Amino acid sequence: MPSICQKNGRNRWRGSVMVAGRVSRKWFPDTTKDSERAAATWEAEEKVRLIQEAASTTPMASWSLLQWANEVLAFALSRRAPATYTEKKGVFKRLLKAFGPDVALGDLDYDIAEEYLDGHAAERSGNAANKDRKNLAADWKWAQRKFRREGFPAGGNPWLEVERYSETRHPRYVPPMQDMVTVLANAQGQDHAMLTVILHLAARKDEVFRLTWEDIDFTRGKVRLKTRKTETGAWREDWLPMTRECRKACMAQWERRQPEQTAVFAQTGEYNMDEAYRGQPYSSRQHYMRKACVRSGVKPFGFHAIRHLAAGALFEAGYPVSTIQKVLRHQSPTTTVVYLRNHGYDVDQLELALEDALGKMPGKVIPLTTKNAPESDHSEAFCPQGLPPGIARRN
Repeated sequence: MPSICQKNGRNRWRGSVMVAGRVSRKWFPDTTKDSERAAATWEAEEKVRLIQEAASTTPMASWSLLQWANEVLAFALSRRAPATYTEKKGVFKRLLKAFGPDVALGDLDYDIAEEYLDGHAAERSGNAANKDRKNLAADWKWAQRKFRREGFPAGGNPWLEVERYSETRHPRYVPPMQDMVTVLANAQGQDHAMLTVILHLAARKDEVFRLTWEDIDFTRGKVRLKTRKTETGAWREDWLPMTRECRKACMAQWERRQPEQTAVFAQTGEYNMDEAYRGQPYSSRQHYMRKACVRSGVKPFGFHAIRHLAAGALFEAGYPVSTIQKVLRHQSPTTTVVYLRNHGYDVDQLELALEDALGKMPGKVIPLTTKNAPESDHSEAFCPQGLPPGIARRN
């Protein structure tokens, strides 16, 4: 209904109509009855016009798959971490290959979404299908919220309606601490310093690759790590304390740095193809860890396994999950708990609870047979032998 509102210092009648989230307003000259009647008439006519306009458009067919993909990827490129953008780019590349760029989003329903994801579950894995389902459901929901007035389908979310697929989890291999010590003992120069920093800061490899000397504060004994693994994709900075071994490694790297070298760890051009990148920060070292492990005679593991190894060492040393979360810089403690549980650590202290409640109960002891029981080959992998220098064990 019309209402009297102030505009430019004067009270006037204003007509206002909202249809399907679209608002239309019009101001009238004054507060007289004639203006009130004109506003009421305008509202009735404008409401009919907006309803007819909404009915004449076909929002369920106005968006193409390519348009949706471009909007999602443009947003991910500007607001999300590079790894997130790369992941979403792969998801839409597969989707566009299956349906073509011009298919109308209004034609995508539950049956089509399920058939598409069923195919990926069969050809790739349930894990891969679930990952695509998660991305597509989230991107559909984002577009519905962002482009609700631009005709994006406002109905259900076909990707979210598809049930999750069963998954086969393969926990990341985490080496025993002795294997890490062996690899460190066989590494030299910059490589030894880099591995030491990754271990003693429980850092991600890209965080260490992008370190500059402005991120190293020898006076306060701290290192600044930067990451975009955040909810919004914004950069986050954290200052972490150096252990003695970490400080020693950074100091050695400072002494061997080249003139005007800003990166803490820079490419040395040891291969002919890398000569053009000498002095620049690493972007990846795809085969380094495998070669280093083979050279040291231990089972191969990757850079990220070192981060998991550090988390396990802290837990075995008696530190609570809250402290380990701060070291790993996880936004949620749940992520830290998953890290530890995946590698056999009793985060919930189930063994202590069972022993305390049931271990002292009287009764006849019945020995358990071990006949034909398979031997576990994971105990060594999940139980680090000792701690590296600089990580103190708590009493």
